[in-house]
Amino acid sequence: MAGKGGRMQVTKNGLVLATLGATLGTGLGPVNVPVPLCDNLPFELFWSEGGAAPDEMRIAIRNPFNQTIYALTTNGQTSIGTVLYTGLVDCTDPLCLPVTGVSVPNATITFNSAIINWTTSGVPTTAWDVYIVPQGSPAPTETTIPTYAGVIQVPFRLPYLCRLTHFIQYIFARFVL
Repeated sequence: MAGKGGRMQVTKNGLVLATLGATLGTGLGPVNVPVPLCDNLPFELFWSEGGAAPDEMRIAIRNPFNQTIYALTTNGQTSIGTVLYTGLVDCTDPLCLPVTGVSVPNATITFNSAIINWTTSGVPTTAWDVYIVPQGSPAPTETTIPTYAGVIQVPFRLPYLCRLTHFIQYIFARFVL
């Protein structure tokens, strides 16, 4: 969060637990400001003052597992005076975040197979379920049977693809909690 007079408050039931920005200098960040919170209680992040450069204000909320659960990464000055985030503190379980960076490099595509790659969320995962559907098909639901269930290695080779068909891929992680 850039300084320049901007302030954000961490609150619980209207009680200000911490004011962020008051002690930050100017210049480059990021600056980590730990705010101790009790497990299983609600909290909010409220943008109380914009300061001299609200278009430069940035903030991220990370849980005890260093997972980003909220991030203001662009100019959000229209949100001054509003609650930016409301959540429940969870010090026990990491979030089951989705995989990122899903890709099928062109060089891996053959007439009937391809290799799919992704980046895990960092949470211990037992396996992934991979769904491959023709482009334009509906996305899978909780009851959809995976095309490939229990995938345990990344990257993964997708065999038996139909020629001249465009596919959409979905990947769901099975988490250990």
